[in-house]
Amino acid sequence: MRVRNPSPSCVLCFFILLGAPVLGVANPWTEAGPPGFGIRDVAVDPLSPSTIYVTANEAVLKTSDGGLHWSELIGLGGPALHVLVDPVTPSTLYATGRDSPGWISKSSDGGATWRRVYSEGGLRRVVSLAIDPRTPHNVYAGTVSYALCFGFDVCPEGGGVARSQDGGQTWHQSGPDQPTYSIVVDPSASSTVYAAMGAVYSTGAGGGVYWSTDSGQVWEVASEGPRGAPSLAIDPVDRFTLYAGGSGVSKTTDGGRSWWQSGLEGFEVLALAIGPSVSSTAYAATSSGVFRSVDAGASWQSIGLDGAYVDAIAFDPAVLGAIYAVAGEKLYHLDPGPSACVPNPTTSCLNGGRFRTELAWQTPDGRIGAGRAMPLTSDTGYFWFFERSNVEVAVKVIDGTSINGNFWVFAGALSDVAYRITVTDTQTGRVKSYQNTQGHMSSFADTSAFQGTGGSAGQVTAGSTAVPISATAYLEPAEACSVSPAALCLNGARFKVDVAWRTKDGRSGLGRAAALSADTGYFWFFQQANVELVLKVLDGLALNGHYWVFYGALSDVAYTITVTDTETGIVRTYDNPQGALASHADTEAF
Repeated sequence: MRVRNPSPSCVLCFFILLGAPVLGVANPWTEAGPPGFGIRDVAVDPLSPSTIYVTANEAVLKTSDGGLHWSELIGLGGPALHVLVDPVTPSTLYATGRDSPGWISKSSDGGATWRRVYSEGGLRRVVSLAIDPRTPHNVYAGTVSYALCFGFDVCPEGGGVARSQDGGQTWHQSGPDQPTYSIVVDPSASSTVYAAMGAVYSTGAGGGVYWSTDSGQVWEVASEGPRGAPSLAIDPVDRFTLYAGGSGVSKTTDGGRSWWQSGLEGFEVLALAIGPSVSSTAYAATSSGVFRSVDAGASWQSIGLDGAYVDAIAFDPAVLGAIYAVAGEKLYHLDPGPSACVPNPTTSCLNGGRFRTELAWQTPDGRIGAGRAMPLTSDTGYFWFFERSNVEVAVKVIDGTSINGNFWVFAGALSDVAYRITVTDTQTGRVKSYQNTQGHMSSFADTSAFQGTGGSAGQVTAGSTAVPISATAYLEPAEACSVSPAALCLNGARFKVDVAWRTKDGRSGLGRAAALSADTGYFWFFQQANVELVLKVLDGLALNGHYWVFYGALSDVAYTITVTDTETGIVRTYDNPQGALASHADTEAF
């Protein structure tokens, strides 16, 4: 969220600029908003990308079908400037007023009804909003107070941060009395918040990028870097890398302590966004079009809307590289078209290379990173997070078009770390994301993930609630495990693992085994390229005195896993019923 910094000598010029026409609208940009002018901001529902909100004149407008039809959400009580969607509960919205005195309204029902939750007074406005993506009841508002200067003009004089820790019910003022134009929350550490304060035309002293490490209670200057930056953006992978808009783009890689110019000198940069899947890709909305960098800000290239004053940009989560832009008070959409999948250390290319698969993880202590991708078959790959030998998640994409007209996505977890899987169809650009919350181990099957040609929709079957039936048997100590086509030997060959499967029509057989590491392997049932089950046995003796068994399913066929401790003769079996799709962690197996 951002606001322009008007010149002290011509406030009238500021409002003339707001209505400037779009120049040089270049393909593949298409007009996507409601007819007419007046749009100032755009927000997209991250879970339902066809639901889009824009602020326009006296209301927030909403579409639920990707822009074909728009409805006016009334009840705000005045012209709106910004709109913000809660990333966890997208039916919760916040909107700010465009004029003085400033205000914030909230909706808990997708904009059907609104209530005023914050009000300012006099010549004071709310010019920016930020929400904590991990703790969304923490909301921050940047405010600016104005005073008469240069005759009848007004200039920014003070402001600060208003923060709420209860979803907008109560607010507390914090930070220095400085105009606050942009705020960003560290996605991996909720307590860390950055704010760009001070204005180029402020009559007061000070300013720069401030930061707080206690959720906005106490602020200190991180640096006297970009002053009055209308936009801040933080790298979703590297929490110490930030970009600031203003006169060009400034960048820091040490949490704001030092900044340097990172391009677009001579342009007023009004909004910034960092690629959600590829953090080296950044977008800048400027006073003369939209620019993109694919090398972390080292260089920038125009991607259209040349000559247009671009107020805001937002990602379209349904298509990789697609974005919305508000230019000349109209809404435009950029569809970059298909792009080939290129495998790299964090990307798997599945189903003949058509589907790009990536994963981002986050630990309970706030560490984040990208999963390291490893291929298994043409349809299946897996990711490891911390050690190459420790498989965490397996993903496969198979062609189900002959059955229901769709390509299917399956995933099986061997980890309870929070992560997000992103799968992109490079032929259409469509994107599907799947979230695993902290502390859960989920398998799933999405049989309507990507439409092929002429089929009906399938369904997503979540396996995290499936409870496998386990049993323990005691046998005489067995001989050392011997690898065979139907058996894995894991954890120093101490544990023998085999699987027996059975289908609905009565067929049965033994899973065919393939080792991945000393601790991990997988089984296929019907075709060698079609991985059905991934399993690992870990040594947890130092933690709780036991060996642990983890498995993640990529199949809802009924099967029985048998794990034998060849040193003690103890046997553990795990039964998966027909139609279930489960991941399981037994941390007291042996």
